[in-house]
Amino acid sequence: MERGTASSIELGQFAEFTSAVIRQLPRDLTPDVAQGWIENQGALQRVLRGALMSGEFVLAPQGGTLHFVSVPVDESRPWDEAVRTAGPNTPDEYNVWKVGDQYPPQGESGVREIILVNFGRGSFTTGEQALAWGKENRLRPASPRGCFAVGEHCPKLNRELGKNYMAVVSLDLCSFGGERQVCNVWWNDTERGANLNWVDDEFDDDYWLAFVRYSFHPPLFFKRTGFLFGYCASILPTFYLYH
Repeated sequence: MERGTASSIELGQFAEFTSAVIRQLPRDLTPDVAQGWIENQGALQRVLRGALMSGEFVLAPQGGTLHFVSVPVDESRPWDEAVRTAGPNTPDEYNVWKVGDQYPPQGESGVREIILVNFGRGSFTTGEQALAWGKENRLRPASPRGCFAVGEHCPKLNRELGKNYMAVVSLDLCSFGGERQVCNVWWNDTERGANLNWVDDEFDDDYWLAFVRYSFHPPLFFKRTGFLFGYCASILPTFYLYH
């Protein structure tokens, strides 16, 4: 490839760019995740190309934070089973059990990237404000089953994010008791449950709103000794900015 053309990068600039990437690599990778990348150079190449060349950046809200997880999502899963696996501590009387007919099973399944946004310490955010942020970033609300999958496959997410109590919310609307409601999965110390929220209420800084991209990106997973090794961490799969 010729240097100095519009489709190439100068050697000096490439060296500077490489150094910048190395400086920003996370130092808190677990040994399993690091080894997964080492053994899957092709997957690492695809992730880097997608993050650095796609232009599909997600800009965090002012004062807010983004967290990315990739988890298996089964949209065909029976509602009660999805709720139970996400939130084994969900009380029987919670209304989340009663809205499954508004979220009929779909045929889609696979590993999905879920983008979690928190609007910052001390924030109070309406559902409409969160949806407007998602629209600006070409994102749509994650499904309730997508949020439930985060609960199932990331049982210690609250610890990872430095929280005791937290909740992940799907802004995919349902109706219950004549009110517009949304589903969430919550963590409280070592317990997890699912519940409904009034979407017209404000979400405080314990809440993370869940989004996905309109465009489908290839599943991200590692194949290790005959089984699929996934991960729940905000490491490299997508480029993002703190604003």
